[in-house]
Amino acid sequence: KASSSSVRDMTAEDIVISPPAHYQPRAQYGCAFAVIHRSLLGTWLVMGWWAYDNILCSHVANAARGSLQFDEAPRPIAACVHELAIIEFERVAWIETMMNGKPDLKLWASRRLYALSC
Repeated sequence: KASSSSVRDMTAEDIVISPPAHYQPRAQYGCAFAVIHRSLLGTWLVMGWWAYDNILCSHVANAARGSLQFDEAPRPIAACVHELAIIEFERVAWIETMMNGKPDLKLWASRRLYALSC
């Protein structure tokens, strides 16, 4: 669900996301991360969550250019080369904050990657 009036102005905070109900396994700590990527083909949404301590699960959706209607992307699409840089950031953040012997969900959630391009 997007609250912004245009894709151009959309940020991660504008989208409320959760994995489809039929997806298993569920998120271990009830949290997920999202990557929003505007490309020549449209807008892509890659959602990732961790299960079983260290297994990445994902859901990919896309919307036509200028649209906020996201539909499930065809499998086996996982992520583009630029999105992988953000997923790598999330991997490191998960290891450092949740797999260090003292899981700290608040610290994980506070991590941010600030980049105009990856």
